[in-house]
Amino acid sequence: MLRKEVISANQLFALIVLFELGTALIVPIGLQSGHAIWISILIALPGGMLLYWVYTYLYHQYPKLIISGYTQRILGRTLGWPLSLLFIPVLMFNGSRNLREAGDLLRASSYDQTPVFIINAMMVVAVMYILYQGIEVFGRTAEIYVLVIFVVG
Repeated sequence: MLRKEVISANQLFALIVLFELGTALIVPIGLQSGHAIWISILIALPGGMLLYWVYTYLYHQYPKLIISGYTQRILGRTLGWPLSLLFIPVLMFNGSRNLREAGDLLRASSYDQTPVFIINAMMVVAVMYILYQGIEVFGRTAEIYVLVIFVVG
């Protein structure tokens, strides 16, 4: 039986902020390029905030449903169910693309002797561990990391 896990609005905000900041704060390749990488982060933040507000609004409107449930409730079962199926390939593509790009970026900036397969495999193992522990643990960890970033930065 699946357990129901819930993250707070603050934890969702922390996850979105960390996603937007991504590896731009960790990998010094942006600083070496001489370009103002911070501008891209500044441009992306309004989109992240909009996503946060939309997801928070939908959560408060439908607290017992997941995102595919929102879609079916809002658009109806006839249109919402097939549209909900489209989440699967979109999320798989985005996840695999992000994994590859992060692996390539880490290899180019820090781990030039390490095969990209090993870097990506370590990230996949970390994600598997997070999924095993649950989204609540991931949300709490994100809150701590955001606090550390704001205090140190």
